[in-house]
Amino acid sequence: MIRLHEVSKEYPRSGAALSRVTFQVKKGEFVFLTGPSGSGKSTILRFLYMADKPTSGKVWVNGVSSDTARGREISQLRRRIGIVFQDFRLLEDRTAEANVRFALEVTGAPKASIQSKVSRVLSQVGLASKATSYR
Repeated sequence: MIRLHEVSKEYPRSGAALSRVTFQVKKGEFVFLTGPSGSGKSTILRFLYMADKPTSGKVWVNGVSSDTARGREISQLRRRIGIVFQDFRLLEDRTAEANVRFALEVTGAPKASIQSKVSRVLSQVGLASKATSYR
């Protein structure tokens, strides 16, 4: 589960990026984070994978709190969540299928289940036809 409660973020040079944002995403829900440039989308994502902390308020992701999360706990959290970055962050020398497979391998997925997961994930995001493509 993801929960943000009264979350605000202020940057020294640019000021407020977020002001008192509260929302919750329950297990199994599928959501989109949309908005114009500068509306705080990237800031919220950085909170979710604990790359940044709010100026005020609290963030919880799968029971991990932004107040107390440190090193190993953050690393373990990041292995359990997925973020698709705008600039893709793909390994250029691998196909789409190989990129997904690699992510599953390094996060410890059982080898016997990897191929079926790769196919399912690519289908879910509408990329099954690009499985063998490099771009």
